[in-house]
Amino acid sequence: MASVLLLLAIANWWIYNRVEAVLDESLGERLSSVARTLLATSTIQGDALQAGAGAFDENELLFIDDVLKLVQEENDLDAIVLLDPVDFRIGYSSSDLYRAGGEYAHLATHGDAIAEALTTGSVTVSTTIPVGSIWLKSGFAPVYTVYGDEEVVGILVVEASAGFLGVLETVRGVMVSGMVATGVLLLLLVAVYLGLQSQIRHATRALEREDRMTALGRLASQVAHEIRNPVGIIKYSARRMMKWLDSVGGGRREVDPELREMVQYITEESERLEDLTDRYLAYTRHGSLRISPVDPRDLVESAALALERSEPPAGITITIESELGLPPFEGDPDLLRQVLLNLCWNAVEAMGTDGVITLFTRQGESTGGSRGVVIGVEDTGPGIPEGLRERIFDPFFSTREEGNGLGLYIVEGIVRAHGGEVDVETTLEGGARMVLRLPNEVEKEA
Repeated sequence: MASVLLLLAIANWWIYNRVEAVLDESLGERLSSVARTLLATSTIQGDALQAGAGAFDENELLFIDDVLKLVQEENDLDAIVLLDPVDFRIGYSSSDLYRAGGEYAHLATHGDAIAEALTTGSVTVSTTIPVGSIWLKSGFAPVYTVYGDEEVVGILVVEASAGFLGVLETVRGVMVSGMVATGVLLLLLVAVYLGLQSQIRHATRALEREDRMTALGRLASQVAHEIRNPVGIIKYSARRMMKWLDSVGGGRREVDPELREMVQYITEESERLEDLTDRYLAYTRHGSLRISPVDPRDLVESAALALERSEPPAGITITIESELGLPPFEGDPDLLRQVLLNLCWNAVEAMGTDGVITLFTRQGESTGGSRGVVIGVEDTGPGIPEGLRERIFDPFFSTREEGNGLGLYIVEGIVRAHGGEVDVETTLEGGARMVLRLPNEVEKEA
């Protein structure tokens, strides 16, 4: 469409310039024809005009005045003028536009055409010039004596208004306005087109996400089924070990407190894993949460402790930065703890064997500008490239060959279920900062 409009604009502009050139050329030919006719029919005779001392014969001017005025009227001319060939003053004018004895007003603009006429001895035509509110074109021809030495006694000037140029100016104004309006319309169409394309892309991505969520639901069912059995065995074994330690001490006089703590930890984590597996499955199907008061500092400390127990590389340092006096907020502590753990392990994988992970909390604003809490994880790794930030939350998208692309998708889903949002930022040192903005209260579903 843009190409068609551009071609139409170019065609219209070419036609306009062509019409202007043809009409201007036609006017020039008409002026030349009138000048040649006046000289060829001896209406203006150089011998008769010559009065000596560069002046024109007054009687001859009176004799031809009526004829020249008639020629002016019949040919729709503005004036027929005779100029002195020496000082170019006006010796005669058939129109009131010029006064005999005065200076020729267009000598500066038409000087080249006059000089050419005197040099070549032929009829020349000037360019069309604006004069006030009209456009003027002039034809020039030298007036010679026939007898004697063929002396130039005057310069014949034939002038006419190019009224068509005023009309063409109006047409050009309309054309320019039309082109501007067309350009504005084109820009609006482009804007609408781009807007529709953006909506189509968003709708397409939403459909893709829905398809992936359906696949995720099926995958979650399979994973939950596969995990339940080994987790149940681990939990049952840990409980039997704890009962054995409590009853007989394993044949020892005194139970090793570190061994007891490890068995207790296995029991707790297996129970938590079993519960979390069931709740992941329920969440992917229904997005259900178990809401209770959550202390921000307790939440990050619990996630940090779980990360330490998972034994990250020795070069990884875990720190906590928490504002004092933060009030509890409503949320699902287990799911939010798992969210922080997912983010922490992403940070570990990004940094490798060396770096610093910082879990932080502070007062802030949630989505919509209401009061809330800000919780996040910051690392000293390479950061997340700008071009990937919109895709990292898509299901099954991963930058690692061994990744399944579900971690950040679940993270975003859990945060959104709490009425919050996840922001991806870059630290001053170039690392990644994942910021969770959560409201103080979660809206209850009806």
